[in-house]
Amino acid sequence: MADPIQRAQAGTPFRPSASAWNRMLDASRSFDSGAGLPGGAAVPYCLVRVRNDTGADLPAFSVLDITVPLRVSPAPMFEGTTPAATSDAFAILIEPALEDKFALAAVAGVVPVEVNVTDAGHGYATPTAASSARLTSAASGPARIIDRETGTGNVSAVVSLVGTGSATAFSGCRVYFPGPPEIGPTTTQSIPNNTLTYLSFVDEKFDTDGYHDNSTNPSRLTVPTTGYYAIGGTVSFASNATGYRSFGIHKDGNTAPNGAIGEGFTVNAVNGVSTTGSFSGVVQVNAGSYFEIAVVQNSGGALNVEGIGTNFWIQRVG
Repeated sequence: MADPIQRAQAGTPFRPSASAWNRMLDASRSFDSGAGLPGGAAVPYCLVRVRNDTGADLPAFSVLDITVPLRVSPAPMFEGTTPAATSDAFAILIEPALEDKFALAAVAGVVPVEVNVTDAGHGYATPTAASSARLTSAASGPARIIDRETGTGNVSAVVSLVGTGSATAFSGCRVYFPGPPEIGPTTTQSIPNNTLTYLSFVDEKFDTDGYHDNSTNPSRLTVPTTGYYAIGGTVSFASNATGYRSFGIHKDGNTAPNGAIGEGFTVNAVNGVSTTGSFSGVVQVNAGSYFEIAVVQNSGGALNVEGIGTNFWIQRVG
C-alpha cells in the first residue's frame, strides 16, 4: 500500500489526499492539547529559545537565568545567564548549548536535572546562586521534586516546573513561652534593667519548615527560602509603673533601625495591668536570614516578660 503522506513537489498543485489531511489535523489537535503526537511520546514540557550568555559551553539539563527577554513574540527568546539568586526566573536546557548560541530550554513541565539536596525532607528546589550546574533543594520553591536518587548532596532528579514564584503550600511558624496545653504559656523571661534583650521561645505551636529550634538559638526564626514574609509578635511585660517599654523585631542581629522591621516602638509603662505591645510587617528576605524580638525596659530593676500574650510568628506570603 502506498504511503498516503508524500512530500509536496515545487511547481505542482498541492492536492493532499483525505487520509493525509485528516492525519495532519489529528496530529495538530493532539499536540495542541498537550497529549503529544499520536503514536509517540508525550511532550512533557513547554520550551523557549535561550541564548547561552554564560561564557562557556553548557551540557543539557543546565540551569539558566532567563530574567532578560530578547523577544516576546511571536516566539519568546531570552538571554541565558548564570543564576545570581535563588529567586531568579530560570529555565532548564534540554539540549547542549554552545557559548553565545541558542538552544531549547524548558520553562514548565517535567524535566530531569541535578539537585543539590541539602535536607532529605525537602520536596522543592530553587536555582543555585552562581551556578548553572544544578538546582538546590528547599522547603518550597518553583520546582517540585517528583523523583530523585536517595541521600543528600548532588543527585539526579526529575522536577516539575510549576512556574515562577513559590509553592502554594502554607509555610510558617508560631512560637510561645512554654506552659501546660490546658492553661497556655505560664513561664516568664526576666529582662535586665536598661539592657537590650532578645526573647527566647521554646514552645512551638507549629513550624512547617524548620524556622525555629527549641534548643539552638531559640530566639530566632530563620527563613528557609528567599521570598516575601509577613512577620510579627506580641510582648507582654509584668505590671510596673516606672519607665518605658520598647519592642522591635531585629534582622540578622542588627540593632540599627534599618536592621529591624520598621523601627520598633516605645510606650510608657502601665501600672496595675500588663504593658503590652504588638508589631508586624512584610519584608523581602533571603534564605538563611533570621529575626528576633528585641525588648528594653527601664523600670530600675529586672522585670518579667509574661508568657500569657507573648508570641512570635512568621508566614511566607510570596
